[in-house]
Amino acid sequence: MKRLFNIEEKYKKILVPKKDGSFRTVWAPDKHLKKVQRYVLKRLKFKTYVSPFATAYMRKSSTLKNALPHVCKKIVLKVDIKDFFGSISKECVVRIFNIFGFADSFEIAKLCCLNDKLPQGAPTSPVISNMICKNMDYRIWGFCQKREIDYTRYSDDMAFSGNFDVPELLWFIRKVLAENGFSINDKKTKVLKQQHQQKITGVVVNEKPQVEKKLRKQLRQEVYYIRKFGLASHFKKLGIESRKGLYQLLGRVGYVLQTNPEDKEFTLYKDYLLELL
Repeated sequence: MKRLFNIEEKYKKILVPKKDGSFRTVWAPDKHLKKVQRYVLKRLKFKTYVSPFATAYMRKSSTLKNALPHVCKKIVLKVDIKDFFGSISKECVVRIFNIFGFADSFEIAKLCCLNDKLPQGAPTSPVISNMICKNMDYRIWGFCQKREIDYTRYSDDMAFSGNFDVPELLWFIRKVLAENGFSINDKKTKVLKQQHQQKITGVVVNEKPQVEKKLRKQLRQEVYYIRKFGLASHFKKLGIESRKGLYQLLGRVGYVLQTNPEDKEFTLYKDYLLELL
C-alpha cells in the first residue's frame, strides 16, 4: 500500500488537440495502476447504478442513442459541464464506494483519483462519474418532465429539447450543477432552433438522425476517387496501406448507416466496398 502515497508518479500527462486549437489534458495511468483500476472497474460493473439519461460509457450506449430523443424538436439546448472529471472530488468517490459497502473505501478511492480529483484517462473515471451523477440526472429529469422537455447527458454534454422557456431551464441547470460541484461552460452553451442545423454529439436531429453533411460529402468523394483511380492509387496518395484504408472507410460508412440504417446511397457504398475486400 506504500505506493498509494506516490500515486502522481503512476500517471503520464498527455495533451490531446481539440477542434478549437486548444488541448484536452488526459492522465494515462501506467500498466500496473491501470490493471488495479480495471479490477476495481470489474467489481463496480456488478454494482453500477446510473440514470437512464446517462448515455455514455454504458453497454449498448452510443452518440445515436443520446441524440434520438431530440429528433424533430422545436428547440434544442446544448449545455457543456466545465472540467467535468476534474470537478469530481475524492470525497465524492469515497462516498460512492461507501454506499456499496466497499471495504477500505478511502484507499480504493485514492487508487482511482489524482490530486484528489477524478482523472480523465483512468478506466474507472467514466463509470464512477455516471454513478455520482445519478441523483443529479433524476433531479433535472423531474424538472424537465413537468415541462415536457427531453433530457440526455453524454458525459459532460447535456442536451435538452422541446418547446420551453430557455432562461428558466438554464437557471435551474446552473442551480443543480452548482449544488453538485459543477458549473456550466458558457462558451459552449447553444440554443438551436429548427430553422438551423440542430446537432447533438455529432448527429443532426432536425428531421431524422443523420451524420453531418461534411462527413457525407467526404465519404462520397473517397468512393468516387476509388472508382475513378483505383483502390491502391487512392490510398497511396493518402499514405495509407490499401487494406487498412479500406477497413477504415468501411467503418466510417458503417457509422453513417448506424445513424440512419435506411440510407440507400451509403448502403450501396457499403456493398461496393465489401466487394473490394
